[in-house]
Amino acid sequence: MLLKTIHAIRILILLAKSDRPMTRTEVERLKDFPKGMNNIFASLARAELISNKKGVSGGFYLKKDPKDIMIANVIFFIEGPNNMMPCMGSGIEKTCDGCLDKAFCGIRLLLIQQQKEALEIFSISLETLMENEEKLKDLLTMAAN
Repeated sequence: MLLKTIHAIRILILLAKSDRPMTRTEVERLKDFPKGMNNIFASLARAELISNKKGVSGGFYLKKDPKDIMIANVIFFIEGPNNMMPCMGSGIEKTCDGCLDKAFCGIRLLLIQQQKEALEIFSISLETLMENEEKLKDLLTMAAN
């Protein structure tokens, strides 16, 4: 997962925890995000995960409930399809250079399995991710005492 996706998930968590819309500047300042994250906000808005309220009390807010936002979908919206090889995509069938028969390619089959397993790992909701984050904080606090 690339840094852009991690920032997108962190933005969603901040908005989910906020009791009011947050401006881009507030979000950037709160978590030391790099400046110029307009494209991440735009991608999240195109995916209909966030929206922007105009005006004095305006800012960004979640458009969906955290339990309805799947991390796998966020990754897809930000990164696009994660096909490690040209022959793994859907639609126009492509082959790798030197491929003799993609139906029996062991590398392709291994990577398809890896991609399915990764999808399973990230098939959790934003709500579950936030709950796991809180449990981890509690465990670390208990261990420190």
